Amino acid sequence: MAEALAAYVEAGCTDFAMIVVAKSRDGAVELAAEVRRRLIAMAATSAPAASSR
Repeated sequence: MAEALAAYVEAGCTDFAMIVVAKSRDGAVELAAEVRRRLIAMAATSAPAASSR
């Protein structure tokens, strides 16, 4: 999922509305958190230099 959203992050999108399907509410929260972690990591590795922004 994070890979599919990465282009939007690169284009400047900072908020996403997701409907997460999981066996439990806690599971859904954990899955959404994992997508967030991956997006942050991907943005950090693809950004030129954070200090230049």
